[in-house]
Amino acid sequence: MNNDTENYDKRVRKYEAEGLTRSDAQGVVDAEDLKAARAISPGPWTWGSVYVARHINGMEYEHIAKIPEHLNDDNPQWCANARAISLVPEMIEALQKINSLDPSVDSSEGFNEWGEADCFNQAQTIARAILKRIEG
Repeated sequence: MNNDTENYDKRVRKYEAEGLTRSDAQGVVDAEDLKAARAISPGPWTWGSVYVARHINGMEYEHIAKIPEHLNDDNPQWCANARAISLVPEMIEALQKINSLDPSVDSSEGFNEWGEADCFNQAQTIARAILKRIEG
């Protein structure tokens, strides 16, 4: 049995111990794996002449994407693309903020049409700020 299978079975048994049926426990573990497969590396990300990288600590970076070596900083399209790619973690954070806006919490107007309008304006402000950073 390989390590991945052992880990999978261990995680399934953990959920079974919490009272889930084997089938339900397998479903939960499969869902966790699918969610993890869609997860991105956390930011901050940066970009250079031939890469987009995730800052780890100090001077350490993990490359996220690499471009062909014949392209460089002088290529305006690469620079625009790299800048946009490097802002993915911030874009996700902005979308999460927009998604969590709640008029009853985030507006002095309360949960009514005025509060909803206030949250809509806040969402536009958040979106404009990240778009401005993407556009450079």
